[in-house]
Amino acid sequence: MELDLRYRGEDDEDARYGRLSGRDLGIESRNLQGRYGVQGRYGLSIEYDQRPRFYGHDLRGPHWQPDKDRLVLPDGGRTEDLDDWSRTWDLSTERRRLSVGGQRHLDEDWKVSAAFSREEKEGNRPLGYGTWWQPSAVQLPASVNHRTDQFDLTADYANSELQAQFGYHLSQFSQLEGDHFEFDDPFSVPGFERWQDASAQKVSQPPDNSYHRLHASVAYQLQRATRFHAQVDLGRAQQDERYINDPGFADELADLSRSLGGQIDTTRISLRGTHRFTPRFQVRGGYRYEDHDNGTSVEEVGDYISRVHSWTKHAFDVDGDIRLPGRNNLLLGYEFSEIDREHADDKTYNYAVNARLRSQVTDDLSGSLYTRILARSGANYSGPGLSDNIQATRLYHLADLTRWEVGTVVSYSVAPELALGAEITLAEEDYSESELGLLASKINSYTLTFDYFPAEVFSGYAFVTLEDREREQGGEQRALDQEERTWTIGAGANSVLTEEQRLTLGLELAYMDSGTDIKVSPDSGGAGYPSLNVTMTQLKLSSDYEVSDALTVGFTYFVQRFSEDDWSRVAPGLDGGLIYLGGDERNYTAHMGIASVSYRF
Repeated sequence: MELDLRYRGEDDEDARYGRLSGRDLGIESRNLQGRYGVQGRYGLSIEYDQRPRFYGHDLRGPHWQPDKDRLVLPDGGRTEDLDDWSRTWDLSTERRRLSVGGQRHLDEDWKVSAAFSREEKEGNRPLGYGTWWQPSAVQLPASVNHRTDQFDLTADYANSELQAQFGYHLSQFSQLEGDHFEFDDPFSVPGFERWQDASAQKVSQPPDNSYHRLHASVAYQLQRATRFHAQVDLGRAQQDERYINDPGFADELADLSRSLGGQIDTTRISLRGTHRFTPRFQVRGGYRYEDHDNGTSVEEVGDYISRVHSWTKHAFDVDGDIRLPGRNNLLLGYEFSEIDREHADDKTYNYAVNARLRSQVTDDLSGSLYTRILARSGANYSGPGLSDNIQATRLYHLADLTRWEVGTVVSYSVAPELALGAEITLAEEDYSESELGLLASKINSYTLTFDYFPAEVFSGYAFVTLEDREREQGGEQRALDQEERTWTIGAGANSVLTEEQRLTLGLELAYMDSGTDIKVSPDSGGAGYPSLNVTMTQLKLSSDYEVSDALTVGFTYFVQRFSEDDWSRVAPGLDGGLIYLGGDERNYTAHMGIASVSYRF
């Protein structure tokens, strides 16, 4: 059910306003908002939002949960019949958030605002636990039960030339059921027998943490053609929870401090300006400084050492907007950034240029052409505790890169009641110095649109989109080429019926088909993977009828058919040294009906 009630003052002298709105009321995903105030004096607001997330239905795992911080195994052990040693799990979480806020106008120029929200999340999610050197692992239905509180306090100033804001933000995350949970390890007993003798393992939950932020911004109109904006953010993220006391890692804990002692200080400063030299020429430019100072303690355990990352970024951009003769507009831009990372053997530099030309060729024909080229001078990770392959991988956000993109958009009115459109985008990335990981990527997209409106009481549209993607990835033992093609087709129409134009009917139809092929290079001797295919068809029928000038009723019917062939879906049970929960097979048909009533008082 949806709800929307609005209130305005009874006359021009009454500045009161109010609104109560709700969406998806009566189902697990719902939202309810309320506002009330007097314009120019004060305002109050409240909102409740609830969202579920589903991870899997009818999954199978050996554990059961007597309480939220404990997962236990049944007596006996694994048998050939999955039903004998597993139980059914429906894994999902539910997020509930309540927000309240208010604002008060102190005078004509000043306003203060405050807001508080509390979000709680509860349920179970899939979590893997195991060792990579054997390998052996089990998927667990891990408990989720935590809270996030957020508080904001701001002061705003505004007049005809100057606008400013000063504020404080606090975010506090906390666990509601302890800092860890325990589970019986099915691999702790030989042959998966006598699970009642299995030893317990501890798994840490995300620790309590907090984030504080002070921010200020100012915008000033220096003169009619010049405007300046500045912003400063200072933040601190902290996490100082004790490590969990796990007897299985007693030796490692003896070499560690009592806690991570995590602290990251962030500084962001941005300056932007705009100046119009002539009615036909305008320049915009900006500078941005970001610093992440990671003050977390460095820990050493045996041959391993933790790497604490800090980095500093300087970024600059400028563009010119030029109005050319004949209803044409040209935009030229340049961007530069420099990132200095603590654990890198060099700085990373990004250079980018872009251009866009928009043109109204005739009264019926318009279009635009744009391009962007980016070049990056990359770096490698450096420092202690690195394996050899990390150097060769040159992770994508550090690696040398050349990227170009070009596109065009065209719109043509064939007749007053018929318009055609086309859009093409071509993009390619080349990680020229990389030997492992992502080596190249290509995206080509093509769209055609059709809009038809022969009369005021009827309109229709149709579109078709083709998107092709290619990726090349390198590895030490094999190389993969991924090709993906997606077709999307849609059409719709709206018509107003009856002489009084009180009945409106609508129709929308969409179809999507996507196929992905992953090929293994011949040098590795592999034959590739089966194709991944996804199809979706959806239909929407809607109607609205004006019973009177004040009352409108409506009904909408929605159906969606979705199917996929996904070889990555793993069946529940034991496969080698891994115990899986399984996963939903996403093949379904969903129906939904919506009835609405609107009344104007």
